[in-house]
Amino acid sequence: MWEKIAAGQGHSLGLLTDATAWAWGYNGFGELGIGSQVDVHFPVNVSCINVGIELAGSKNSVEIYPNPATEYLNILSDLNQNMDRITITDSTGKKVLDIPGNTYQINVSMLNSGMYLLRMVSKGSSRALRFVKK
Repeated sequence: MWEKIAAGQGHSLGLLTDATAWAWGYNGFGELGIGSQVDVHFPVNVSCINVGIELAGSKNSVEIYPNPATEYLNILSDLNQNMDRITITDSTGKKVLDIPGNTYQINVSMLNSGMYLLRMVSKGSSRALRFVKK
C-alpha cells in the first residue's frame, strides 16, 4: 500500500508502507535513479541505501535548490548552523563528496549527470534529499 506519493513535472515518486521507494515517468536526465535514462510508464523499484530519511512535515525544514542543478546546489535549512557533515552519494551508493558541515552552497559541477542523494548529519540525526545533476 502506498504511504506517500509525490508528483513532479514529468515524473512521480512513491513510498510504500514497507519503506521501499518507487519511481515512474520522464527519465531524460536519470532523475528516476534506476540506472538509465529511459522513460518508465509504470512504478519501478528504486534501489537506495538506508540513510534514515525523515519525511516531509517534520519539525525542521530542509530545502535544496536548484533541482536539477548544474554548477551549485544551495541548502536552506534551520540545521545549517549545527551540521556536522554533508555527504553526497550517487545512485549506486558510492560516496562522491564528503564535506564538513555548516555549508550553504556546494559545487556540484564536477559530478556526472544523474541522480544523487545529499545527506546532512547533525547531532546524531540525519536528513537526506535527492537531487538531479544536469
